[in-house]
Amino acid sequence: WAGFKFFNVYGFGERHKGTMACSPILNAYDQVSKGGPLRLFRSHKADVPDGHQTRDFVSVEDVLEVLLFALEKPLLRGIFNVGTGAGRTFLDVANAVFGALRQDPRIEFIDTPVSIRANYQYFTQAEVAKLRAAGFSQPFTPLEEGVRKYLERLEEFNRPRCT
Repeated sequence: WAGFKFFNVYGFGERHKGTMACSPILNAYDQVSKGGPLRLFRSHKADVPDGHQTRDFVSVEDVLEVLLFALEKPLLRGIFNVGTGAGRTFLDVANAVFGALRQDPRIEFIDTPVSIRANYQYFTQAEVAKLRAAGFSQPFTPLEEGVRKYLERLEEFNRPRCT
C-alpha cells in the first residue's frame, strides 16, 4: 500500500470546487483579472518579512505524474510526500501571476485574520527523498512555468466562445 501527502496543489480544474477552490494562484488570478491589487497576508512574525510566508506549490500535472509512476511501479508501503521539495514565497507566486498576465505587480498587505493567526503556517516544504529513493526522478515544474501554463488555460477557458 502507499499513501500520499499532497502539498499545495494548483492547476486547471479546481474552479468546480466553488468557494473551496482556494489555491493562492487561482485567488491571485481572480483578484488581478478583476483589476484589483493582489492582497496577501501581512506577516505577524518579526523574523518573516511580509509576503515571505512559504509553501511548497506543486502543479496538478506533476501530482498526476507521481500517481501514474506509483501505479506503474508499485511503491513500497508507506506515506509519500507529493511536492517539489522547494518552498516558494507568496511574493514569488504574486510575481509569477503578474508576470504571466504581463502586468506590473500591485500588492497590498492585509492583516492575517485573528481567528487563524495563532495557527497560521509560515513555512511548509515537502521532504521528497523517500519518493526520489523509490525511483521517481522526473523534475517538477518550476513555479513560474506552472503558473504561466495554468493562467493561459484559465484565459482560454474564459474567452467568449461565440461572437
